Amino acid sequence: MSKRNCTMFSIALLAMTALISSAQASTVNTSISTGSITTLTGFAGANIESFDGVTPGTYSSPVTLGNTTYSVNTGTSFHIDGDYANQYNTTNDSLHNCYCGDSFGQVKFSFSQPVGAIGFHWGASDSVWTLSAYNASNVLLESFALPVTSASNSGNFVGLVDAGIKYAFLTGASSDYVLVDDFATTVSGGPSTVPLPAGVPLFGSALLILGVTSWYRRRQQHTHGGGNLA
Repeated sequence: MSKRNCTMFSIALLAMTALISSAQASTVNTSISTGSITTLTGFAGANIESFDGVTPGTYSSPVTLGNTTYSVNTGTSFHIDGDYANQYNTTNDSLHNCYCGDSFGQVKFSFSQPVGAIGFHWGASDSVWTLSAYNASNVLLESFALPVTSASNSGNFVGLVDAGIKYAFLTGASSDYVLVDDFATTVSGGPSTVPLPAGVPLFGSALLILGVTSWYRRRQQHTHGGGNLA
């Protein structure tokens, strides 16, 4: 194969890989009850942390629950309690902000093992917060501007589905009182992977590129060998 053909073949392979990868990532924005989370695409078999077994209090140090560690920047804290139970898309206890001097503007979710999806019930936001997920190489996988939920109590659930999430940040205005409940994660590369049917057209495009490359190579061979193409 000529150097030029090798280059075209490599480009086609890279395009196909990129298209398949993009087809496996998605955002989640829906209204759903706690018991229905595992029916969402990407959340089959999810582990769900309700915060109900955590000692109520104010936490400025990291809190590890299962595979997930919740932490905030130095000088800030979060609360875990039932002060707003059954309100703002929560059930019983939840992790939330406060109207106080040490309220958080960012929470970090770190995973001891990479996950394939993260999501949670999201409540009381009056401004746009952003959920950003990274892999173990500190590469940004996906970022999602979360919806403003205000006083909604309709079960607003948000999240990201993307294989290999090692940690994520929830970032917004520290003056905005927000609540997180039913934090759900799935094992990376397991049942949480988004099915490919939605990406089949993209995959087909990549195959078309490969087909064109093969045709071009055969034409070059015929041309240099004195052949004649119809």
